[in-house]
Amino acid sequence: DTVREDIGRGALWIHRHGGRVLAAMTIDDIQPEPYDAVEWRYGGLYVCVHRLAVDPAEQRKGIAGKMMAYAEEEAFRKGRKSVRLDTYGMNTAAVRFYEGLGYRRRGTIRLPKKDGEYICFEKSLAPFPPERFRALVTGSRSVRRFREDAAVSRERLEELVGMARLAPSGGNKQPLKFMLSSGHPRNGMIFPHLRWAGYMKDWDGPAEGERPAAYIVILGDREITEAFGTDHGIAAQTLMLGAASMGLAGCIIGSVDRGGLRVVLGIPVRYEILYVIAIGFPAEDVVIEDVRDGEIRYWRSEDGVHHVPKRSLGEIIFEP
Repeated sequence: DTVREDIGRGALWIHRHGGRVLAAMTIDDIQPEPYDAVEWRYGGLYVCVHRLAVDPAEQRKGIAGKMMAYAEEEAFRKGRKSVRLDTYGMNTAAVRFYEGLGYRRRGTIRLPKKDGEYICFEKSLAPFPPERFRALVTGSRSVRRFREDAAVSRERLEELVGMARLAPSGGNKQPLKFMLSSGHPRNGMIFPHLRWAGYMKDWDGPAEGERPAAYIVILGDREITEAFGTDHGIAAQTLMLGAASMGLAGCIIGSVDRGGLRVVLGIPVRYEILYVIAIGFPAEDVVIEDVRDGEIRYWRSEDGVHHVPKRSLGEIIFEP
């Protein structure tokens, strides 16, 4: 009955692929009565997200993130200032998911005819508040398994390069060039020349069906300068953040068979191959862990989740 009501008032959003419904959710401005007791930070105009559900066979493929991106885009389009939602407090995976997207806890409630406490979350849609940028940085992880069948258009790659083009450049020399690949046969020419996940010695890289749908090869033009400084690092991170903002994921690859890649792609010696950025829709979850006992090597758990240890803020701030 609830779903029929959502359909009737045009509030149900569905994500389809190949004729199948992969996910659904409701977006409206109707908040349950218990929400009134919550201390929301951003008053006034908002939207609420209810009943986000993803086909179990399609979980851990980034679909839930895409759905929430749709919700935020719809809220922004309507001129709303924030997004509100709740999730069952014992559903730790959902709690981590929303916190990873930059949602902040605002309190707990009890809903009619439901057991246990529900955690209320809120996210501002103001022009890039710090918490939103933090969520973008946190969500921009190195992903090494992708939905290879989910195409990334050349237009999207050009949009990403358009962002990197505006990034800072040493002496404003702007020596970088970008080679784009968004499908066969070029993708197949690039992949064999990449080396994946140096810490995972027993893994040879993504299998067929999990390989990137696109690549951006960052080149340095030696006729402009022989020293590229940090330009390619700045550009690579800009591409990664831009990809995350589109619901995509990426991986900055510096371990490359440059000689072989130069031959198969026909890259003149004038251009130095600096990085290859793998891009696509993610097919794995990546979580940040605290460094323990100085161990910084990333690892993959039995459930397929990729874990990345990060040093604490206290450890990296230097005090003489």
